[in-house]
Amino acid sequence: MALRILHSSDWHLGGSFEGVSRREDHLRFFEWLGACLRQQQVDVLLLAGDIFDVANPSAESLALWYEFLSSLEDSPVSDVVVIAGNHDSAARLEAPAAVLDRVGVHVRGTFVDDEESKERLLVPIGGEPGAPSAVVVALPYMHEYRLGIRVTELIGDEVQLRASFRERFTGLYSELVDRARARWGDVPILGMGHLTAGAEGSSSSDDYPAAIHMVGGIGGLPESVFDQRLSYVALGHIHRMMPVGTGRAWYSGTPVASSVKEWETERRVLLIELPDPADEATEAECGSLPPLRPQAIEVPHFRGLQVLRGSADEVIDRLSALSWGESLPPFVLAELELDAPDQGQVARVRMSYAERWGTEDAENRPRLVRITQLVARPASDSSPTVLPSGKSVADLSPEEVFLRLCESRSEQVDAELLAAFRLVASASGEGGAS
Repeated sequence: MALRILHSSDWHLGGSFEGVSRREDHLRFFEWLGACLRQQQVDVLLLAGDIFDVANPSAESLALWYEFLSSLEDSPVSDVVVIAGNHDSAARLEAPAAVLDRVGVHVRGTFVDDEESKERLLVPIGGEPGAPSAVVVALPYMHEYRLGIRVTELIGDEVQLRASFRERFTGLYSELVDRARARWGDVPILGMGHLTAGAEGSSSSDDYPAAIHMVGGIGGLPESVFDQRLSYVALGHIHRMMPVGTGRAWYSGTPVASSVKEWETERRVLLIELPDPADEATEAECGSLPPLRPQAIEVPHFRGLQVLRGSADEVIDRLSALSWGESLPPFVLAELELDAPDQGQVARVRMSYAERWGTEDAENRPRLVRITQLVARPASDSSPTVLPSGKSVADLSPEEVFLRLCESRSEQVDAELLAAFRLVASASGEGGAS
């Protein structure tokens, strides 16, 4: 029989929006996902990292995670393969692995450059013991230190730094595929990763919450790091669904929007089907399958985001007349257009919200999560600040902002200081994962 595989990532359990918990949103997603797994008769679930939003998740978030795994007992799913992301604590996520492995949940978070660790990253799925239908190369988030890259030794040499990342990832994926071939023969091999690849056009504010692997300094990794023998690579970290290069590797995106930008695009999971090796079209050589093209399945909107923009009176009128079609009440952003800052108008909006919605049950009323004052600029000052280079401040990368700030303060930026900045920027991803 064909093997049906569902790819998802970046759940960020325990996350919030403007300080408001997303627990109810994740509960609705899990309810929908369970129905989807049954309807699509999914055999294997691939979760490509950032299961949790922080490295030390709350007891409530952990309970949510284990309750979901427990619910899979009533689904057709026989195997779940989970890798750690940069927001996860690799050791904490992997701690119950001895128990979870026994029920078909294979968590791979930590990596040590030795034989045992590399063999553990190979996860057989489907088929019979010793004769799997496929093998997953489950490579978790890898900080540059674990890859053997010493950034301080490459200060000022971005070309060599970029080449080092490319070489290490390419070599590691190829070695793991070689090991899978040596152990299981000519079976289809799938890959997993939590990294930034082929996303040079992405910005951290739009597509991922923290830059990793020195993105911004060296850019995303090329598609070529993924061994050509991988039929599909399930990636996490980018928060929108997108292919990498020719489409051998894909990001599924986060299923629950975590930013205003993410609410503007559909949320999805990806379904992949490995053909039955007994089929005539594939019986010649299963291991040489062409890249598998996933089917995108749209995740419903469980909660809307409503932006109310106008004068205080207009916002108050629209706030009082709010309606919605989603199962959860919306988050509301109020944007007050004012001639000058006026906390009195902000107070009016808050009071009006309390009068209209304050008596409603907390679970059934819209959440006014933010009020912003949009103060009109004089006509002569209506355009964004433009720098001598022709760029606006919004167009600058974090590194460019840092360099211009140093310049404005007459601080000399040498190679050592620049390398230190890049280490701090890169460590922001590691800090969320360790």
